[in-house]
Amino acid sequence: MLLYAELITPRLEYIVKELFHRRMGVNAAITTSVQAIETYQGPKINYSHHILNGCLHLKPHEILFDSEIVHYAVAAKHHHVWDTLIWEQQGVVPFDLLAASFYLLTRYEEYLPHKMDDHGRFDPEQSLAVEYGFIETPLIDKWVLQLKLVLEKQFGLFKTVTPQYTFISTYDIDTAYLYKGLENLRQLRKTIKSATLLRFNQLAEQVQVLHGNLTDPYDTFEYLNAWNQNQNCIYFVLSGGDTEFDEAIPLHTPEMQGLLTQLKTEYPLGLHPSYGSYDHPELIANEKQLLEQLLGQKVTKSRQHFLRFRLPLTYQTLWEQGIEEDYSMAYAKVCGFRASTAHPFYFFNLETNKQVPLLIYPTTIMDVSLRHLMNLTISSAIQKIEQLVQEVKNVNGVLVSIWHNSNLSETDGWLEWKSVFEALQKEATK
Repeated sequence: MLLYAELITPRLEYIVKELFHRRMGVNAAITTSVQAIETYQGPKINYSHHILNGCLHLKPHEILFDSEIVHYAVAAKHHHVWDTLIWEQQGVVPFDLLAASFYLLTRYEEYLPHKMDDHGRFDPEQSLAVEYGFIETPLIDKWVLQLKLVLEKQFGLFKTVTPQYTFISTYDIDTAYLYKGLENLRQLRKTIKSATLLRFNQLAEQVQVLHGNLTDPYDTFEYLNAWNQNQNCIYFVLSGGDTEFDEAIPLHTPEMQGLLTQLKTEYPLGLHPSYGSYDHPELIANEKQLLEQLLGQKVTKSRQHFLRFRLPLTYQTLWEQGIEEDYSMAYAKVCGFRASTAHPFYFFNLETNKQVPLLIYPTTIMDVSLRHLMNLTISSAIQKIEQLVQEVKNVNGVLVSIWHNSNLSETDGWLEWKSVFEALQKEATK
């Protein structure tokens, strides 16, 4: 495939590679030569304001030829064929698909002044996807599939490589155990709290666990192992942090060393940078080094605790520290597609106008979102999962889910949520 443009920029090169090479499996070149595009015999796109015969014509928005972060006017509207249009225009493709995809994929709106939630995160309520109702649609991937049909109608069938649907079941180990491995002070606080609130059952449970007569409620790892057979799984380990939101069992304890030694023999383990790493990214290096020392192996995957990340600082830091894959691209408040895609994509730093070799795996479903932040019932959560899984399958994407080992304990209001987890596993793997 050949695309004509008057100017080749890093932004244009990036989105052409993401859409055509990574999603369509087509080697797409860009040329500034009118003669080259006119004499080319294969599928070709004219991405300019000139009229060129024999090309699919897309009129370009200036975003791909700019080098600054500009607050462009952006609106969307529903369309019966393309689902949603951004930067509408006349033509067979009735909008600038390249520019719109770039805007959504790079999370351009998150670089602009915006409102943050209570945890300092970009609030999804002000995102284009939530405002116009396509947060539960992998919009970019649907555009690419429709564009392929348009190109084949004009130029005939041409060789493409269709991606394969994949399911990656991921787990965040925020707190491996409810009682085991806690320092004396934390253990004492639990004892006092249970006694003060007259929760004698919890107090008895704590004593039984510490004496080895009862399995720790958060120790759901054997249960998970039974479900993980023949699946792609990743465990993300919280290895630091000193805020009220960081409740990790210290890695140096025998309990954590034993758990991680067992897990690393069967599954990839990733870093779960602490809550405070959002404000102090230098913590990432220390936490990664600590985890690597314990595991005796390199750690190349990561997901931010509480999904707290700041663009571009967090991603730039992760890459500089040797992280190759990140799984933080999700909202806590809603399930769906934060970057409007169900396919992994490379991070593009809008401040430097450069692609960074950090592969972003968008996450679609999270347990806490379903129960606490979307306030879904058991049955409605299962229905939502079925809907989202089908959306990913429809575009041959990668479905990434988050579950916490502690939320499979059926404590703290999680009773019966194992049935939701099991419904997800069945739906995603059938």
